Amino acid sequence: MSKFEHKVATLGIGIMLIWITIFILGLAGLAGWGKNIYKLAHLDFEPPYKAEIVRFIGVLPPAGAVIGYLDIEDKPIPKPMKPTKQTPATPAKN
Repeated sequence: MSKFEHKVATLGIGIMLIWITIFILGLAGLAGWGKNIYKLAHLDFEPPYKAEIVRFIGVLPPAGAVIGYLDIEDKPIPKPMKPTKQTPATPAKN
């Protein structure tokens, strides 16, 4: 095999590896986008809307490929405490 044929054969393997890598990354991105859509469909749509907003942004495929793998905690807003009745202080008996 000549030097030229060897370079062509080596280049062919390199290009094949690049295409396989692109294919694998594409599948991972498609899976992330699908996970994002699934998580969006199972949200409660009640305040706070942080997770809903991020998941809606993830509907765009490039963003969804990454956002689908994120765990977004959507903690409920704590309700204000109700005031309690305070009893007046009683003077100490001597």
